[in-house]
Amino acid sequence: HAFAEFVMVPGLGLSYYSGSTGEKSSRSMLPFGVGLDFSYLTDSGFTLCMDNDFQYFAKLTHSTEGNSLSQSVSKGLAWNSRIMPGYTFKFAKDKAYLRLAGGPSVGTFGYEASKAVFTSITVGLAFHVGFEYFFTNMIGIGVSINEIPTLYSTSNVGRANIFNVKVGPSFRLGGQGQAAKK
Repeated sequence: HAFAEFVMVPGLGLSYYSGSTGEKSSRSMLPFGVGLDFSYLTDSGFTLCMDNDFQYFAKLTHSTEGNSLSQSVSKGLAWNSRIMPGYTFKFAKDKAYLRLAGGPSVGTFGYEASKAVFTSITVGLAFHVGFEYFFTNMIGIGVSINEIPTLYSTSNVGRANIFNVKVGPSFRLGGQGQAAKK
């Protein structure tokens, strides 16, 4: 068969962003958001994942030489997108899917603090683990975990890490009931 399946998981989740532009200072935030994970699965198990997350945060933590300061921010928004080839393992009579994928990630975040606007661009490599369990041929529940080491740029270039977890309903279109990789 050459017919593919499409799996879509709109989800809610949390992320943890942490990064630094030097050895003695760092920033972190814990945004809440919504996302859409979209996967194209072939009969062979090859999968192409396209994920987008939109997030909101109200607090940023700055740490310098062991001292930590939380700063309230307004209009704290983050967006991250990933395109990741990978592989999906099907089991439990094609009711459960386990997906491993990795690929490029781009994003941005920005916030307003003390009447100034701060923005940043992120570029990284995403690692994705997704799990879906289908209660019917088309509807189930999905969970995804992403680990994204990145570089980000503001007035300086720094290293950052983005970790996110999402959960939501999953929808499967096409291809169910085909021969699956066990």
